[in-house]
Amino acid sequence: MTPLPSFEQTLTLRSEHLAAYERLIAEATDSIAWLDGNFEFCGLAGPVIYERLREYLIGGRSRKLRLLMAKTHFLEKKAARFALLQDRFSEQISCRVINDNQWEGNGAMIIDARHLVTRVQPGGWRGYMGMDATAQAEPLSLRFDMIWDESTPCLPRTTLGL
Repeated sequence: MTPLPSFEQTLTLRSEHLAAYERLIAEATDSIAWLDGNFEFCGLAGPVIYERLREYLIGGRSRKLRLLMAKTHFLEKKAARFALLQDRFSEQISCRVINDNQWEGNGAMIIDARHLVTRVQPGGWRGYMGMDATAQAEPLSLRFDMIWDESTPCLPRTTLGL
């Protein structure tokens, strides 16, 4: 695959964020680390993001999707497509809930520690997308890993063998 040229874009609308998520998921080759309050407005339950994530996860068993959230209700109760992904790719998808004092209200998606989408306005859609933006993505990836290590596993997908 040909490397992408560097690209930066300021985001101000939800539709711009959704397009950025779709675009970057399509470029993922190794890992997706995604932080959001509850994922209700990030397209995770919608058909396009579902399909992008499915294509990504089909690409290899070593590909990982890690989701960090402040609240689990939406993904637990209202995201049937996400549940389908979890059922099919349970060994590749991990979910964790963060401690209350760690949630700052900002969201982020980090792809392969190279590409990122951030939301810097709690409750709003002001943000940034960077492709081949390692200088911005690596520190954010390290911060994500730190919060991940201090968070609690959630939304387990288990199969009962009866």
